[in-house]
Amino acid sequence: MHLPDDSYTPLPEILKLVQQYESSINQSLSSRFSVDDIVSILAHYELKEEYEEAKNLSVKALEEFPYHIKIIEAYLSVLSSDAEFELLIEYVERIELLVQVSDLIVYHKASALQAMGETKEAIKELKEYLEKAESKSNILFQIGELYKQEAQYLEAQNYYCEALIADSNNYDPLHELLVFHSDISTIDTLLIFMEELTSVFPLSKNAWFGLGYCQHKLGLFEPAIESYDNSIAIDPTDEKSWLGKGHSLMNLQKFEEAYQAYLEVFEIEGDSPSLFVHLGASQEHQKNYSTAIEFYKKAIRIDQNYEDAWYGIGMCFLSQERYMESMHYIKKAIDLNAEHELFWLALAQAEWKSGNIVSALEAFEQSCELDPENADVWLDWSFIYYDQGDYDKAIHLIMDGIEELPMEAELWYRAVVYAMGCGRYKDALNYLENALLLDFEKHVVLFDFFNEIETQKTLYKLIEQFRIRNQSNQ
Repeated sequence: MHLPDDSYTPLPEILKLVQQYESSINQSLSSRFSVDDIVSILAHYELKEEYEEAKNLSVKALEEFPYHIKIIEAYLSVLSSDAEFELLIEYVERIELLVQVSDLIVYHKASALQAMGETKEAIKELKEYLEKAESKSNILFQIGELYKQEAQYLEAQNYYCEALIADSNNYDPLHELLVFHSDISTIDTLLIFMEELTSVFPLSKNAWFGLGYCQHKLGLFEPAIESYDNSIAIDPTDEKSWLGKGHSLMNLQKFEEAYQAYLEVFEIEGDSPSLFVHLGASQEHQKNYSTAIEFYKKAIRIDQNYEDAWYGIGMCFLSQERYMESMHYIKKAIDLNAEHELFWLALAQAEWKSGNIVSALEAFEQSCELDPENADVWLDWSFIYYDQGDYDKAIHLIMDGIEELPMEAELWYRAVVYAMGCGRYKDALNYLENALLLDFEKHVVLFDFFNEIETQKTLYKLIEQFRIRNQSNQ
């Protein structure tokens, strides 16, 4: 796969080689250039999509360096980029009896077969070559990739696992496995495999990183940090593990430690908008709003369209009750991505706090349409009506939320409050019983509405009954 023309900026030394070649194009190559020089010039032409020049140079180079593997590999790369698949396959089949083919040569042939719709033949080619491969892990990975192209995902995963076992430091198959198992419903399967991998390869940073990733996805943040630390102990420059550690620390609300982990990533990989947003978030959660905003602005200076940075600034101002400034930045984030429910939720909160009730309600509704499974939307949206004395509308909304999230205890507790507000005491008791069954400890949220819960005698009696029941079950 070649890069788009405008993404390639040649190094000065490469440009010098190209100029030397083009200034005396009819002269012998071997007297002026090494094989590595020629390969560099070929790569330059390929990346510039100047395929005719690349093919002409390849033919000349193969005449002077017959059957040199590096030249052959570079030539095949040019043919592949120029979609000359039939010519590529024909050339490989012609030289297979004359040279000992390399992994890359076989890979190019398999890729050409796949591009021509002969994926099964490509898989067969790689499997037959596997025993001769210099890097079995890479060939196993390529077989997995071909199975993925065929939508045979189970076979693909099996080969990715084999590739990792063949070389536990090969990140490509690990990455594909993490993508396959990004859904929380299947991550536990990968967790078992990664645990076995760390036991067989205890000095593999990839194995520990993969294990940490799985643990993080399952909410096992402390074990995840231990796994990331093991990876970092093997390779202190592994930015993926530092980043993963930072994310786990954020989830444990250890924001300063997370900040330090993100700084390690910065030392390793330098500037990036995503990293500046992570640094900003770790400072924002420590209420260091000025520092956080500076990080978010650094992200924007790199990428004006980095929506999370605009949102981050908006949230900093929202936390400081600077609502007008907050709305400016949140609306910019929405301009960049109007499909992000959290942006609309933040705008709704800012509009509400500013007294713009109609605009707030519209923003809450938009947020809810995008993600009806966010409990905060239902809680805040319904509270506006409760605050205005429209208890019926408030309870109607919160019950809609419960229909979406029947296991969310806080929604049931809020339904208790609204039902009490409109005198529906029997309903309030039913809602309270459901809430207490789901999560007894969360009954403290009622204190936000009833300063002395004991004065609500029927509610208090039911809560105490559940308290006694819980104590007796311990």
